[in-house]
Amino acid sequence: MVSLSLSALAPPQLFEGVTEVKGKEGSSVTMEFQVSGSPIPSVTWEHEGQGEVTMSLRRRVVELSGGSTSLTISNLRYDDEGVYICTAINNLGTVSASCKLTVLGTLHGE
Repeated sequence: MVSLSLSALAPPQLFEGVTEVKGKEGSSVTMEFQVSGSPIPSVTWEHEGQGEVTMSLRRRVVELSGGSTSLTISNLRYDDEGVYICTAINNLGTVSASCKLTVLGTLHGE
């Protein structure tokens, strides 16, 4: 007798994320989304117009086992400002969500 175990397949989904975040120059911010899908989607973050976010001392991407992905940017600078796009991909599809980052400080008069 052969026993088979089938898992339900599902396209990726992104939800429970913030759509806008603000941080003062020199501070840190975190943008986070919940991710689901089967098979487990691969996730990328992009700074709109500047390409994929690469890990550095100031930028850290974390994927947690509970289905959460986050991008933390520390020591904010004005060139960090803009729209960040989180994309989840598996063999059943692709989905994206965005979050706008505003950096506050003397340039913005705040």
